[in-house]
Amino acid sequence: MKESEPSSKSTEKELLKVIPKVCPICKTPSVLAYGMHDPKKKQDSLWYHCQCGVAFQSEYPSHDVYDKVYTAEYIGFKEAKLRGEYAARLYAPLIEELIYSRNMLDVGFNTPYVMDYMEDRGWNVWGIDINKDTDAGGNKYKGDFLTYDFQPKPRDKAMKELVEKGKIKRTFDLIFMSHVLEHFNDPLAALRKCWNLIPDGGVLFIAVPDVDFIFKLSPAGFPHWTKKEHYVLWNERALRREVERIGFKVIMSRRNFSSRFISWYDVHLLAQRPYF
Repeated sequence: MKESEPSSKSTEKELLKVIPKVCPICKTPSVLAYGMHDPKKKQDSLWYHCQCGVAFQSEYPSHDVYDKVYTAEYIGFKEAKLRGEYAARLYAPLIEELIYSRNMLDVGFNTPYVMDYMEDRGWNVWGIDINKDTDAGGNKYKGDFLTYDFQPKPRDKAMKELVEKGKIKRTFDLIFMSHVLEHFNDPLAALRKCWNLIPDGGVLFIAVPDVDFIFKLSPAGFPHWTKKEHYVLWNERALRREVERIGFKVIMSRRNFSSRFISWYDVHLLAQRPYF
């Protein structure tokens, strides 16, 4: 045995360090783990792959990277606008066939490309982002989607009473979540909030990293292990299951490996809240 090779005893000790971790989605313990190292950011992370179809990090991400530098990285690269709005350009015609109203919320918008494109198509657009340097105001909110109160806040007393009684409620005919769901510490709560904010007949669009690509690329080749940002990564089967469990009807889901989009090696899903 070469000196650089680990002994069987040291290997056994390393394996013992991977203890079962309960999946945040199905609550089943998992022991299949990937130890990942990011040489650029000099970060190590541990990810568990669950039989239910998700991969999750061993700890919550710190989420301390969202600032103006973070946004600039997405705005500054080649073809940023073209690729940033591509999902909206591709799926907007289908979405517009499904619904009649035109109120949209872009969750975790980071860049303005989707909102600008949909506004040019005639939509009323809003966006929310947790980034501390978000230019909030008007149709842009700064805050956590899970805790943010989107309901109207009228000054008129009579209108205020109607809001408090639930007779006036702000809803969004489309909630657009492109590479956002994987950032939530409680993604199921985020899906439930989408359900509560979307009216009957409204639509939810989701794009998330697809962990099934691991079997095509290898764990080292899969590009979405992001220690400070991502918590739960999905495959198509798992995402469809949880969206349908809440009550949505899946209209379309597909794997994407094209770089025409802002990201790739992901899954795109379009779901509708049933009208009746």
